[in-house]
Amino acid sequence: MIQQNTEFAVIEQETKKEITDVVAQAQGFVIKTQDDYDKMSVFLVGVKKLIKKVGEAFDPVVEAAHKSWKVAVAQRKEQLDPLEQAERIVKSRGVEFLVEQERIRAEEERKARAEAEAAERKRKAELEAQAQRHEANGNIAKAEERREMAEQVFVAPRPVVAGAIKAEGQSLKEVWSAEVVDLAALVKAVAEGRAPITLVMADQTALNKQAKATKDAFPIPGVRFFSTKQMAVRV
Repeated sequence: MIQQNTEFAVIEQETKKEITDVVAQAQGFVIKTQDDYDKMSVFLVGVKKLIKKVGEAFDPVVEAAHKSWKVAVAQRKEQLDPLEQAERIVKSRGVEFLVEQERIRAEEERKARAEAEAAERKRKAELEAQAQRHEANGNIAKAEERREMAEQVFVAPRPVVAGAIKAEGQSLKEVWSAEVVDLAALVKAVAEGRAPITLVMADQTALNKQAKATKDAFPIPGVRFFSTKQMAVRV
């Protein structure tokens, strides 16, 4: 590693001034005559040679470092994958347990509420029956008293045991996701303004391939095909 760092330092010292000079020349380059253009051609060849020199010096080291990085990543993945799988398995079972306990708790709560409502209806019916008997006997005051009592009847649901108690540091959250099941329908909805345009994304790679293959021979609505000029230099 020390030798490698020393080599880098030597290469940097050798090329740093060349690179600085090249950048300075490029920034001040003006092309107004054929002679200027010819000088530019010579200059570009020199830049290409310098790029090649830097590549020859650093590419093997970069490739070796990249290879070592990939090996380290693969080794880490080999260790982490089974652990993450174990975590997912146990978490999913924990979620199943908590969801089931919540279902049981909600069902018990529903039953308690239904029982309380049934008891409330029963008591009100009893008081109404008493009120009707008092009315039949001509005791209107008693009948009204029973009906007032019926209006005030309230039966509280019995207490329901809480669901499972989660361990400290754990929480259960609801995570929503989406998947496209009909791309044409989604695109139509966006076109009609029934869905935001941010829900679709143009495939730039596919568009560039289309431009390269057909140029502007086959127009596509909403797409502008164009070309730019680029200079190639061979050493």
